[in-house]
Amino acid sequence: MLKRIVRFLLALSLLAIVACGGGEDESVIKVGAIHDLTGATSDAGTPYADGIRDYVKFVNENGGIDGRQVELHSQDYAYAVDQAEQLYSQYVNEGVVAFQGWGTGDTEALKGKIAADEIPFMSASYSAPLGNPEEAPYNFLVGTSYSDQFIIALQYLKEQGIDTVAIMHHDSPFGTSPVADGTAWAEANGMSVIALPMPGGATDFTAELTQVQDAGAGAIV
Repeated sequence: MLKRIVRFLLALSLLAIVACGGGEDESVIKVGAIHDLTGATSDAGTPYADGIRDYVKFVNENGGIDGRQVELHSQDYAYAVDQAEQLYSQYVNEGVVAFQGWGTGDTEALKGKIAADEIPFMSASYSAPLGNPEEAPYNFLVGTSYSDQFIIALQYLKEQGIDTVAIMHHDSPFGTSPVADGTAWAEANGMSVIALPMPGGATDFTAELTQVQDAGAGAIV
């Protein structure tokens, strides 16, 4: 996560240089961020948010970016898409020049506004469409897309002689993101994929595992 935040703030340094226009500018660099501190992914969202805030504090305590302080505008959005959209619009109106998002559903919902506003946007979502410059020119993936991760796993399993694979995924935009691309790759390469959504809060997956067994899957992703 630290490397991702470093990349984010390096991008901000380029923005700072452009904003300065070659002259002195003592104004702060405003950055927007939304965090999941109380929602469905708060177990991961809380430490992620802590890392962002702590690194901004570290940068500011060590001279800022090109001598300018970073002003973080951030809030809990509880993993709710409508709240993410509201906070994004609020922070853009407050003058942020870059944005750190979080989830797949909200990041995908915002990509049209992001492109129109020309706000560099990174998040913890690695959904493949967010890496397509034609669809999302101002969204930047900071890791391998979910689709590519799934396809890499399928390639390895094919090399091991496995031709039927089950994917048990979170029942959300995050979880479904790689399913279509992975399934298409599998079908094109003589494999089959069984996709089984796992509802949030469920603790008994006996029925799903029985389906996996009955289908003769050689691996579960």
